[in-house]
Amino acid sequence: MKKTMQILALMMVVGFLLACRTQPEAAPEPQQPAPTPPPPVVTGVVPTTPVEEAFLDVYQRHISGLILDGATTHTVVSGEFLARIAHNIYGEGEGFFYPLIMLASHEIVLDPDRILPGMVLTVPDLQLNLRDPSARANIKSFLLEFAIIEETRGRHDTAAGMREISARL
Repeated sequence: MKKTMQILALMMVVGFLLACRTQPEAAPEPQQPAPTPPPPVVTGVVPTTPVEEAFLDVYQRHISGLILDGATTHTVVSGEFLARIAHNIYGEGEGFFYPLIMLASHEIVLDPDRILPGMVLTVPDLQLNLRDPSARANIKSFLLEFAIIEETRGRHDTAAGMREISARL
């Protein structure tokens, strides 16, 4: 019951944040140009949608807790998608760990639907991260937040898979 309430509360917060970001901004005074927003802190790509902004917010909270020692790279080829890449690298049944690849590749990809052939992704060492208690807790929290975003996108199966993996951590 407590987990359900926490998940619902987290979903409400993310929903509120997404709703706030979609509100129109007040028009600037005609004599003053609108200020240029600062570039995102953790990524080289600029978010263009509320979903990408939500992912960026989650990345900012969790990037420092991910261990990148021993990380490898993977160059995306035509027809690949992140869950398949994670499955092939991390093993059978581990495709729902693809958000870790996104987190480690935060300067390249914000949205799992927007990977392109030729992108060079950073692939963190999953076992190294899972053996470290702090990194493991960070991954658990990260996957739950990621699941909430996927749920708001109507991707209920993906969200459920991430919650399941998070629960076993």
